[in-house]
This record gives sequence, structure tokens and C-alpha cells, in this order.
Amino acid sequence: MKFNIMKLLTTAILLASATAAMPQTVIKGRVVSQSSSDAIAGASVTLLKNDTVPAAQTMTAANGSFQINTDTPDNKIIVVSMTGYKPERVAVIGGEDDVTDIGYIFLAETSVNLDEITVYGSGIIEKVDKFIVLPGKDQVERSARSIDLFAQLDLPGLRADPILERVTVEDRTPVYQINGRQQPLKRILNLDPKDVLRIEYSNNPGIRYIDKGYSGIINVVLRDKQQGGSIYGSAQSAVWEKFINGNLQGSFNYKKSEFILSYNGNWHDYDKWKNNAGESFISPDATISRDQYGYNSYMYYQNHSASLEYNFIPKLNTLFSARFSQLYYDGENDIRHRMEEKPVEGSTLDYEEHRRLTSGNTSSTLDLFFSTKLRNRQSIEINAVGNYANNRYNRNLDYIHPSVTESLPLRADGHGWEQPAKRSITKSSTG
Repeated sequence: MKFNIMKLLTTAILLASATAAMPQTVIKGRVVSQSSSDAIAGASVTLLKNDTVPAAQTMTAANGSFQINTDTPDNKIIVVSMTGYKPERVAVIGGEDDVTDIGYIFLAETSVNLDEITVYGSGIIEKVDKFIVLPGKDQVERSARSIDLFAQLDLPGLRADPILERVTVEDRTPVYQINGRQQPLKRILNLDPKDVLRIEYSNNPGIRYIDKGYSGIINVVLRDKQQGGSIYGSAQSAVWEKFINGNLQGSFNYKKSEFILSYNGNWHDYDKWKNNAGESFISPDATISRDQYGYNSYMYYQNHSASLEYNFIPKLNTLFSARFSQLYYDGENDIRHRMEEKPVEGSTLDYEEHRRLTSGNTSSTLDLFFSTKLRNRQSIEINAVGNYANNRYNRNLDYIHPSVTESLPLRADGHGWEQPAKRSITKSSTG
């Protein structure tokens, strides 16, 4: 009996030591109302393990803040619920730091009792409202450019093409942000992957952006800058294809000021480009089809953009930013297809389509931005943008039938202010 007691005590001590040795991480954030930005106290915050099993739970404090201690090493899902509000889910992917701050979680009011959404499996499910990605060391080391980092993210709807330098959500343009401020994609592509602290992603842009045609939000949160400067550049090419993608960025931080000079360049020259496609219109009575068979065609373009940006942060919640950018584009396409159409009645139509296109653009943009945050998540933003551009567009489209050729030329050139200087003030920002 004595031996059994000693054995049990030894086992208990070993289990306690193993539990204590397991790395503990802290996940913290704050829950507020989407309509008023007021803190929500007493909301339930649950950490799910393997997407379904509750691993820890807590309640928000009077200021809406919460903190959960966990030893779960895998991807985590945070579920926030409160009576009278729609539940929100946030996926926390990766993370090697001791403390992970996921920022604000906004709850929308609802008067309808919603059924609980069940999350199945061990992968990230699209039912999640917001994704927070904390890049790991291996991901950063494998990424020569920021777009290489995006290409490693397995997020619903997100697609990153390192060759064409495109990042899309649901095959459309999302809102690109750096530290919560909207930025052009070129600015995102110039980031050094080592400077990325976390990536906040949502394929639901919300009322503020959905009316403008955006498909999602990608917000890159950077690490705190130290005083001094840095230079980052990258280039990509291939021996068997005529293309070069390159970017270069230099930044310098002095006290409360930041200076950023960046350049992006693309040159593509293909002589064996083709595109095959097919489509069908199916009705109960008949099917109409159109098939496209591409010939080897010519496609060329070069794109150069440079910008100079100045950011001044006199205090934590205030930002003044000025950015001047210059863009140059020149392109030419000579694309040929053979088209085959099967109408409802009559014989099949067989003809060729020849599209010759030349286009170019030069533009200069000045962007002035000021924002300051007030109490209770209130904020004021002022943005003034001016853009002057010269555009040229020349297209010849020929439909070549066995007996006749139909030509549809189009030419459109212009210059001037693409849009007048615009000023907007936003108050009571809710993210």
C-alpha cells in the first residue's frame, strides 16, 4: 500500500511538472459595439480547440477587455457572444510570441435569435468573421517578398500571384491597409516580410467598403520602427520567359517622423501567349455554346511606379501623412482566337477574332491624410487626393468570317484631373 501511494505521488508530481512546462500563451483583446463603439461588459469569450472543443472561457471586463491563457499550439478560434448581439468568430493562425493582442472585436446588434453556427473539422472554416495571421519564422524565411508571404496563407477567398503581383479576394480587389490606413497594393508589395507583425484578414468588408465594390479587407500591422534607416529590394525573373519584376524601398525614421521612398517595376514580353475558354447557356429547350481556341499571340507591357511618403506621428493617436506618387504604363497586345458558336437554330458559326490593343498611362498623385482618435473609439479623418493623368487607348477588333471581315476600331485619348481633390470627414469609426 505504501508503494502504491508513493507511486501515485510520483506520477502526480511528474504530471504537474509536465503541465507547468507546457508553454503558455496569452490572447487578449477588447469587445465593443459596432454601432456605438462602446465597450461591452460581460460578453462570453470562448477559445475553441480543434475548431469545436472549448478549451478556455472568460468574460469581458467593464472596459470590454479580455484575456485568455492557453497552451494550445495549433490554430485557435475565438468565439465572442452576448445576448442581443450577433456572435463573432476570430481565427488566430500561427503565433510564437508570449502575448497575442488581436485588437478590437466588433459585435453587431440583432433582434433575431440566430441559430448557433457549427464549425467542423480541423481546418479554418469560412464561417469565421475575421482571421488574424501571425507569420512564423519559417514562413518569413521562405519569403523573399511580402507577396511570397501572402502566397503561403491558406485563407478562404485569398489568392496571391507572385508572377503578376496580384493579391485578390474572391477574384476581386480588396481594401489594402497598413496599420489600419488604406494604401495602394504597390505599398504592400514593397514591405519587408520581416517587418510584418501580423495580418488581419476578412472576406466581409462591411458596409463602409462593400458599397464601393471592395471584396474584403487586408490589414498589415507592422512592427514598431526603431530610429534609423533600412533598404529593402527584390527582383524576380526567369531564363525561359521575358519578364522582370522588381521593387526597392528605403525608409528612415527620426524621432516622430518617417520618410519612405519606394519603386516598383514590371516588364513582360511574351510571344507565345494564348487563352482557351468556353461557355454555355443552358435552357430547358436548348443549349447555346461558345468555345474559344487561342493561337500563339503577342503580349507586352511595362509598368513603373515610384512614391515618396512622409508620416508624422506627434502622439500615439494622431497621424499626418503626405504621399506623392508617379506612375508610367505602356502596353501592347496582339491576340488571336478561333471562335466556334453553336446557336439554337442553324449551323455552327466558325470565325476568327483578332484584337490589337495599345495603351499607355502616366499619372501623378498627391495624397494628404490626417487622422486623430478621440475617446470611446471615436475618430476624425481628413483625406485630400489630387490626380492628374494622361491616357491613350487604341483598339482594333476584327471578326474574320469566311466571306467577310467586320472591323470595330476604337480610340480614346485624354488628359486632365481624373478626379477632383476630395475631402472626407469620418467620425465614429467602427473599423
